[in-house]
Amino acid sequence: MELQLYLNNLSEVFKRNFELYNDIVIFDKKLSLYGKYKDIGGRTFLTQNDVIDKFEIYEHCLVQSYDDLNMKI
Repeated sequence: MELQLYLNNLSEVFKRNFELYNDIVIFDKKLSLYGKYKDIGGRTFLTQNDVIDKFEIYEHCLVQSYDDLNMKI
């Protein structure tokens, strides 16, 4: 599969839940696609004001492409 077609397919799937960035540099590495997701969840007792606990969910997706892969041992 062609790289750009593959990245477009990934972007279509991820854009529903992720904030996406194309061709971004993180720690001196250029990534083809970067996505981040954040959600806050929790449990309540009787009303929305009676919070039992709260938690935050973070997810990151890093996609880097290579022109050639060599398996050297």
